[in-house]
Amino acid sequence: MLNNLNLHRLPCSAFMVNQIYYLIAVLAYDLMVAIKLLDLNDACQSWRVGR
Repeated sequence: MLNNLNLHRLPCSAFMVNQIYYLIAVLAYDLMVAIKLLDLNDACQSWRVGR
């Protein structure tokens, strides 16, 4: 997930900010996967989130 969404670099040196950054990224990823599962047909279920 880190490489596919370009999340391998931390945004700053503040620990709390980095935690929030990754929390938002994980929530966005989960939302994209949920939309894929709910809205796409069976032929498209093998698609991956990323670049």
